[in-house]
Formats: sequence, structure tokens, C-alpha cells
Amino acid sequence: MENKEFLKVEMIEELSVEEAEERYEFVWGIKSYDDLSSSEANLFTMNDIDIIFDKEEKVYYLGIETAYMFEEKKAESRYLSTLLDAFSDFMKEKGYDTEEPYFLWMSPVSLEMRAESIPTLYTNFKIFVEGYNALYGKENGNE
Repeated sequence: MENKEFLKVEMIEELSVEEAEERYEFVWGIKSYDDLSSSEANLFTMNDIDIIFDKEEKVYYLGIETAYMFEEKKAESRYLSTLLDAFSDFMKEKGYDTEEPYFLWMSPVSLEMRAESIPTLYTNFKIFVEGYNALYGKENGNE
């Protein structure tokens, strides 16, 4: 199975700026502390979290920065929780549903960071973060 998230990044990097802007739309994101550009978060900045819409495939991608090295799992858990909180704030600001159910019945079980809607993307990320926190965060005695 191909990892669509990595393919998306590779595809953007292989395109000219004009081609990338024609195919992809930057929806939202929080620029990484490590990004030294003077611009706001966009399609070409290093972002801790971002949502990009693929105009050809008609799907949204959620990207998170995973290049940080944390000394312990609970720090990773806090990082992911911070990203989920930021995503939750974005959802509320834009009036998106933050309680969209995950449909298990007759569906492939997957938490892809690719979806046809932003609320579905949010639900998948929320399940991922809460599951990660259950394994490695304070809920599992790791605080």
C-alpha cells in the first residue's frame, strides 16, 4: 500500500511553484518554529500541521511535522495534543463539525491523513492522537 502523505510531499517538491499552486490549495496550517522564512504558513513553508486540498483528486491531506526528536514518548504525546488543540480551534473558528462519527461498518479500517472532507480528516487525526496518548501519554501512567 502506498503512503499517500509522502507521495503528496514528493509531488509538491517536484512541481514548479506555479504547477503546485495550480494543483494544490493551502487551507490552513501552523508554521514550524524551525521555518526561517518571513512568510505566513503556506504550501511551501515547513509547518507543524497543515491541511492541503488536492484540486485534481478532490481530497484533503493533513500533514504533521515528524522531524523533531523528543527525549521521551510523553513529549511526543504533548506535541500531538498541541497540534490537535490547534486543529480543534481551527475547526471551531470555521464552524466545522468536531463530532463527526467514524464509520466502521463495512468500511476499511484506516486512519489515513487523507479524506474527502475536513471533518473526516479531523476525526481521523483525533482518533490517532487520542490512541497515541492512551499508549504513551499521561493516561498510561507515563506522566
